[in-house]
This record gives sequence, C-alpha cells and structure tokens, in this order.
Amino acid sequence: MKQIKDFHAYIYRSKEKVEQDLLILFCCKGQKPKRGKSDHATVSIKYHVRLNEGKLVRVCAKAFLGITKLSKDRIQRNVRNFVLKGEIPRERRGGDRVGPKNDEKRNCIKQFIESIRCTESHYCRSKTS
Repeated sequence: MKQIKDFHAYIYRSKEKVEQDLLILFCCKGQKPKRGKSDHATVSIKYHVRLNEGKLVRVCAKAFLGITKLSKDRIQRNVRNFVLKGEIPRERRGGDRVGPKNDEKRNCIKQFIESIRCTESHYCRSKTS
C-alpha cells in the first residue's frame, strides 16, 4: 500500500501537466499492434508502476488508472502521439489561436479607415475643434 501511495505521489509531485505527461510516457510503453486490424486501437500499451527501488513492475490498465487517477483517454493520447508521431507532450491549452489568422484583415481595415477623408460635422455651430 505504501508503494502505491509513493507511486501516486511520484506522478503528482509536479503540478505541471506537461511534466506529468512525461512521467506517463516513462511508465507506459506503447507499440504498434503486431496484428493490424482496422477496428482496433492504433497503439498497444503496457502499463508499469515504479517501485521505491526504481524498478518498474507491469500492472493491468485498470490498476494503473486506479492508482494514478488519470483518465484513460489522456494516457492513450500521450502514448499514441509519442509512438506514431514521435511527439513529446507540450502545452496546448489556452493562448490566442485566432489572432495571427486575422492580422492581415485587421491591417486592411485600418488602411481603409485611414484612407477615408474626414468631413466637418454639421452639428457643430462654430469651428472650435
């Protein structure tokens, strides 16, 4: 029981999601299935728990998910991206996704507004402004 608590603390020792995802990759070994069927998963995952001595012990998926309290989808996504694309986890949350796409439109609108000739307002009685 103590080793399970220690492993849980090992995963959550950092509050950063990216560091936790790297630890997931360390504890989960993925590979392409030997028999490729179209309706099956694209990656086969073996789950391991790290003991106090640093030794990895293979466990079933249900036990690993119960110990770590991580979602199955998060683990599968990280391992799949690493095995198939070779991508290590990176932060994708937040940020401005639309801004760079609209820079050209924004500049065109500014140029158009600046090109319009200003006229004197007819609401003003005198030219005080």
